[in-house]
Amino acid sequence: MIESARDSCHRFIFDDSGIRGQIVSLSSSVKIALEHKNYPAPLSSLLGQAMTAAALLADTIKMEGSLILQVQGDGPAHTLVAQATDDGDLRGMIHYTEGVIEGNDFRGLVGDGKLVLTIDASGSERYQGVVAIEGGSLAEAIEFYFDQSEQLPTRVWLSSSGQRAGGIMLQKIPGENEERFRWDHLVALTHTVTDTELIELDPVDLIQRLYHQESVTIYQPVMLRFRCGCSRGKIESVLLQLGQSEIEQIAENSGEVSVECEFCNQKYDFDAVDISALFRATTAVPELRQ
Repeated sequence: MIESARDSCHRFIFDDSGIRGQIVSLSSSVKIALEHKNYPAPLSSLLGQAMTAAALLADTIKMEGSLILQVQGDGPAHTLVAQATDDGDLRGMIHYTEGVIEGNDFRGLVGDGKLVLTIDASGSERYQGVVAIEGGSLAEAIEFYFDQSEQLPTRVWLSSSGQRAGGIMLQKIPGENEERFRWDHLVALTHTVTDTELIELDPVDLIQRLYHQESVTIYQPVMLRFRCGCSRGKIESVLLQLGQSEIEQIAENSGEVSVECEFCNQKYDFDAVDISALFRATTAVPELRQ
């Protein structure tokens, strides 16, 4: 019996072909991400799509680490970042220009620029793929990335209401030969999905609705959740990289150094005593034993 749940990723495969799929459904993780930021409605929807896309993409890669999806453009929503880990942790954020957000058009929001996928896997060198932003939606931009960077036939469907989000990805399995007709047939079936179904329907029910005449194996879901990876220790590492003189100058001007996480709004404060102890710990030289 396959479990169904919100905030999950279900992997499935068509038994008679070399084609696989993932379906992601998000609810509480999107709501938590949006609680931390007062985004305009079009950006709330875009962030839900991006978090969904990151979860879909991360599930295709067998790794211990994280996948980061970035869109950097010259539009009012100039930086979009979503991250998913192998443990099912999700987070995301958008940098945008205040007062100029109009409409829901993807290209109108992000403009021209680049889409970057970064895989930061434990025990491996960091991989980064970069392509120009193409297409009229985030889903089409991701499809273009796979066409240009991976040469791997991939189709993506994304939807978000701002409080819930969902998505489906179909992909040919690398190394498998598949007839074009079979691929086109499954893409056509998936293309009948509506935005409401992507957001509202139970993932297993949606798979069965779309592919009820196909032989499909559905695997147990990976549970997803919003979780930010920030910590005081990581912030301390950033301060150390900036250097003692610069940090002490900031503290002298402001009374303390305050750093706020862009993903979860957690605030980390460092007063003069904290800063002195931080840099003293890194410069201390242990005594030599006789």
